[in-house]
Amino acid sequence: MTVRRFLGDAWVDDKRADFKAMKSRRADGLKDHLKKADVDQQVELAVVDLRPGGMDEDGAKDGLRMFRNSTSRGNIQRVIVFGRGYAIEYDL
Repeated sequence: MTVRRFLGDAWVDDKRADFKAMKSRRADGLKDHLKKADVDQQVELAVVDLRPGGMDEDGAKDGLRMFRNSTSRGNIQRVIVFGRGYAIEYDL
């Protein structure tokens, strides 16, 4: 019997997607989540809600920059993050 593991939370526009609400305000927490979504979940789209933790826009940009500069990137093609009063759509 072959067990197929569904990766990601849903399909969006023919891409596997991961959705996360983060309580952390740390930019490296965002980077770590994106790395897990990229490597473990193997998704092409990550959508992250930063409102629960209250991460500001500068922190979100730092987390995206750290992820972009990481060596494990491979699957994620697009990241959407939104926080209190801002949204960032980032194509890789």
